[in-house]
Amino acid sequence: MFSSEIIQWKRTDDNRFSGLECAVFCQSRQKRFLAIINESQCICFDTLKNFSKFRCNYKCGVLHRSTDIKNVFIYKQVAVLPSSFSSIKKYNSNHPNYRGCYPIRNGDFTSIYSNSQMTIEKCISMCNEISHLALLLKGDSCLCINISLWFHLHDRVEEMSCNIVCKGNKSEKCGGNTSVSVFRTVLEFDTCFRRRIGTDLPRRYLFSFPSSGNTWIRLLLELASGLYTGSIYHDKSLFQQFAGEKMRWRGDKLLFIKSHIASPHLVIDCNQWVVLVRNPFDAILGTFNLKMVSRHNRLQDVNMNETNFHLGVATESDFRNHWNEFVGPWMRRWNTTNSVWLFGFRGSKSLVYYEDLKINPIGQLRKIFVDLNFSISEERLLCTSMNQRGHFKRSHSATQSSRFSVFQENYVNKHIKYFNNAVLHHGFMPAPKYLK
Repeated sequence: MFSSEIIQWKRTDDNRFSGLECAVFCQSRQKRFLAIINESQCICFDTLKNFSKFRCNYKCGVLHRSTDIKNVFIYKQVAVLPSSFSSIKKYNSNHPNYRGCYPIRNGDFTSIYSNSQMTIEKCISMCNEISHLALLLKGDSCLCINISLWFHLHDRVEEMSCNIVCKGNKSEKCGGNTSVSVFRTVLEFDTCFRRRIGTDLPRRYLFSFPSSGNTWIRLLLELASGLYTGSIYHDKSLFQQFAGEKMRWRGDKLLFIKSHIASPHLVIDCNQWVVLVRNPFDAILGTFNLKMVSRHNRLQDVNMNETNFHLGVATESDFRNHWNEFVGPWMRRWNTTNSVWLFGFRGSKSLVYYEDLKINPIGQLRKIFVDLNFSISEERLLCTSMNQRGHFKRSHSATQSSRFSVFQENYVNKHIKYFNNAVLHHGFMPAPKYLK
């Protein structure tokens, strides 16, 4: 069935592959396509000729499922971990391992390998098994480097700063005079993306109001810890990113369990949880979009287990017919559920504000793990800092953001003040500037 060009990674334990994990594995091996078979085997390959009977949908340019054959998932390998410069379409951006162009200070490195026939592949091959990253400089120089506090991928520059052609291939760019073209290696995947099931883990919950960034923080927690997270929902649309989504959440194999429900029965055998809180103006708007898309899918008998279920937006008709009666009840729910999680149960709690997480994700991850007395490695945190973006982020237009009437704004502000007073009374940090 498979050609000699494929690379296979087969699970020999109880762990399952997520689409994201398999995709990054294949991307690090520079393969264009991937397949997941029975959730236990990841196949990387360059051509679909051996898979002609499978139909793959490429129209969105990300991972897609082939539903023709039961238990086989075939994907096109495109931009699995998009960067903030994903709109750039020239130079090395089409290379599956390319991370971008980054500045470098003179004197940073004392040992650089030079070759008058330097190419991207030569540099990656040299670094594949010994470092996280392969760096190209001045068209003929290659450096293998590990992720560190002094070299990180936080300050990407425009591609024109890496415009020197490779001496061994004039169609490629090999950095600049003061900037480097950065490529991921096999070792980066092995260090930063491999995740597994845990053993004898205490039950910990990740509570949030809907549309508060729960999916994103789950990705960060998994990357930082190397352990799977799960949820009480078994949401198939999230399985591409989270192999633990389908696992038995009442067991002891998952680091965190996602829930939007404030219920005493969930914490009977649990005394540790994270509460993620987002500005109610944004969270309520996001929840409204989610509910309206869900409603349309039900009416049209559309499969709701698709990525666009999480990314869809409400229509003008939805706002005219349903918005006014939506805001009040859901604002009360935002206040009640957050208050119950924070003040209603005894146990170790870590309060995280979504807005703080956006500004300083690594700092907030440190806070969570310290609050819950869970140790993680600095290396994994550095990896996480370079791969912070997820896939389920809905774009809110300026028109959507201004949907709240003056009366609704005053009502929401009243509940924000009540919540702030309560968190201060219980010794937590107050919320960021949520008031309008």
